[in-house]
Amino acid sequence: MNDLRAMFNHLKKAELQKPAPVEHKHVFDDFTGLKKFEVDKENKDLASEDGVLYNKDKKHLIAYPADKEDEEFTVPDGVEEIAPHAFKNAKNLKKIVLPDSVKRIGRGAFEGCEELAEVKLPEGIKVIEEDTFKGAAMLEKINKPEKLEVIKPEAFEKCEKLDDEAKEIVKKHADRKYGDVTGDKKVDMTDLSVTSLAVIGDIKIEDEAVLAVADVIDDDELNIADVSQLKRSLVGLEAPLGPDAAKDLIAGEDAE
Repeated sequence: MNDLRAMFNHLKKAELQKPAPVEHKHVFDDFTGLKKFEVDKENKDLASEDGVLYNKDKKHLIAYPADKEDEEFTVPDGVEEIAPHAFKNAKNLKKIVLPDSVKRIGRGAFEGCEELAEVKLPEGIKVIEEDTFKGAAMLEKINKPEKLEVIKPEAFEKCEKLDDEAKEIVKKHADRKYGDVTGDKKVDMTDLSVTSLAVIGDIKIEDEAVLAVADVIDDDELNIADVSQLKRSLVGLEAPLGPDAAKDLIAGEDAE
């Protein structure tokens, strides 16, 4: 309880203002006309396959060449993460299939894919990040992953051709965001209070969707780490909510 009181005192004293937004760019954003990546087999960190760039063990898809001529692409089974902006502005891509091995899709992964019409999302994906399909003007079809709970702001901005089924999926999940346990479409002190009370056992959260957004660390547990990360986010510290939110909570707390 003393730790929680200290958190609330810290919040009261803090100016609850967010730092200026950071422009999110991919390392290859400024390279146009790329048709393929080639990596020396002796490279210890990177690998390429079918012209696509991966980390060495091919669990992390880093970049898809924007000028690659293929209209369809199936991400190889075994890939676990799609990097932020990995497929950005892939101008010929019309269909993408993601295997169920993929656990995370980074922010803006398919932003600007203007010809993309159909996407097969992995069943285990819990969150669709900001700007994921922003500007995919031809996108019509998406499936509903079994574990999907959260669609973050502008994930489907300018996707005006979504069919009725896709629109219903977006509508149902777009109102949910990590930390918003009260369901009022914002994350504030009330959410921190409710989460804190749930952690110390004063109240019980039984709704599965609410539990999913309360678990801001995304480790399938509701505990003091979620309270800590939510508090840091509210005072404007660099504290993303959702999958991989807390790389090093202890170091983060020391930094305060």
